Amino acid sequence: MLAGGLLMSGAHEPVMLAEIVELFAEIPDGVLLDATLGLAGHATAILRRHSGLRVVGIDRDEMAIINAGIYAGRIRALFKPWRNLQ
Repeated sequence: MLAGGLLMSGAHEPVMLAEIVELFAEIPDGVLLDATLGLAGHATAILRRHSGLRVVGIDRDEMAIINAGIYAGRIRALFKPWRNLQ
């Protein structure tokens, strides 16, 4: 089912969404690393405000990779637990 542009099995509301978007309000264009992509709620909200921003998202949940496809070309999702980053 599509809800808010995401494939979801149920309702999902990102925690502290307004606070996170505000925190990233002044970042310059470029690439943002989201090491806990999840359902891409924070990443998509940030992308809506920043047309010159791209996201590299990492998650161990394959559904996160599918959801990230809605911003094809602006989110690159990698299937990998963040604790394995070096």
